[in-house]
Amino acid sequence: MQTGQNQQLPERIARYAFLQQKQNHPDEAIEQYTKAAELFAAASREEDALFCWERVAQLDPENSSRQLRLAEAAERMGKTALAARAFLRAGQLASVSGTPADAFNLLGRAYKLAPQERSVGLLYAQANLQAGMPCAPQPCWNRLRPPKATRRFSPHLATRSCDRDTWSAPASYSSGSPRKK
Repeated sequence: MQTGQNQQLPERIARYAFLQQKQNHPDEAIEQYTKAAELFAAASREEDALFCWERVAQLDPENSSRQLRLAEAAERMGKTALAARAFLRAGQLASVSGTPADAFNLLGRAYKLAPQERSVGLLYAQANLQAGMPCAPQPCWNRLRPPKATRRFSPHLATRSCDRDTWSAPASYSSGSPRKK
C-alpha cells in the first residue's frame, strides 16, 4: 500500500495510540485512535475501525458523541451486544446532561437491540416518563413485571394510571391501618 509523506498507515497510527495509552497520555491516544479509525473506515476495514472506536470510548467514557460513534459502528457490523451497551451509555450521558429527548431516542435504540436486558428496559421506561410519554413502552413494562413469586408484595406499591396520569395507592396501604388477614 503506497502512502505519501504526510500520510501514515492506519496500523502505525493505531500502534502509536496504543503506546500513548500505555504511557498514560489519554488525550493523545484518543486523537491517534480517532485518526486510525477514520482511516480504517475509509479503507473499508470496519473491524479495525471498530476496535479503534472501542478504545476511544474506553478512554473517554463520559463523551456521548464517542459512545454514539461506537454504537453506530457496532450496529452496522451486527455486534448487537456492543452496540446496545454503547447506546445505553450514550443514553445515560444524555439523561444526565439534561436532554431527555436524546436520552429517550438513544435508550430506545439500546432497547431495540437488547429487549431482554432488564437494566436497558428500566432506563428506557424511565426515559419515557421523563420525556412525558408514560404509556409508550407497554411491551417494555410488561417484561419488567416481577416474577410470580414476588407479586404478592405488589399491593404495597403505588401504581400509575396511564389514563388519568395520577398516582394511587391501594386502600390498605393508604388507610393507615394494618392489613387484615
